[in-house]
Amino acid sequence: MKTDYSGWFVKYHVNLNSITTAFPEMISTILDPSGLRYYRFVILGIVREADDRESYMAFHMPGKVIRYNLNDKNFNVIYDFSPGSENTYLRFNWVDAYHYIEIVAGI
Repeated sequence: MKTDYSGWFVKYHVNLNSITTAFPEMISTILDPSGLRYYRFVILGIVREADDRESYMAFHMPGKVIRYNLNDKNFNVIYDFSPGSENTYLRFNWVDAYHYIEIVAGI
């Protein structure tokens, strides 16, 4: 949001074409016989680092969790749930992801 709260601006842009080229299993045409492309993924979270060059988005696609660097647009698999198998469903949703916040509290 703008500092004067008068509107929004685009902070990050994610190009799905480069990701779907590397992971074609992320595309589904099953839902629409006309051939429209549906993307099977769920954003688990956006991690904003103090140095904005290291900020990234973590998202889940069938069988994998991907880390997408929001600055240099590189991505890599950070976890593969089913190496060597055909896992075609989404296992997690955005409600399954929790942002870790380190605190110091007396108990």
